[in-house]
Amino acid sequence: MNERKYVIVCNEHSGIWPGALLFWGHRTQDAEERSFGGYTSDIDGCELYSERDLKEKCYHFPKYRKGMTWEKFRGYDDILIEPECLEKLGYKQMRVWYRP
Repeated sequence: MNERKYVIVCNEHSGIWPGALLFWGHRTQDAEERSFGGYTSDIDGCELYSERDLKEKCYHFPKYRKGMTWEKFRGYDDILIEPECLEKLGYKQMRVWYRP
């Protein structure tokens, strides 16, 4: 129950381009306080949460369940999911290089 294996997807706001997801927080170390502020589309830079982290902050997010449809997943403003389950919903991970 203490393993940091979940991300929180924010479906309420748009990502950096259509189809891009937004994740809560910025990645912290295990001994640091969890980040519950801000959004990022970077799966490697977003926060990882354990169920205990959420319980301590009194957050009660719906959790992705096996067999959940993309429409049902997108119907929640915020939803808890293990990153590897995103592929089951049709999402693909990519790296972006850009010039600011």
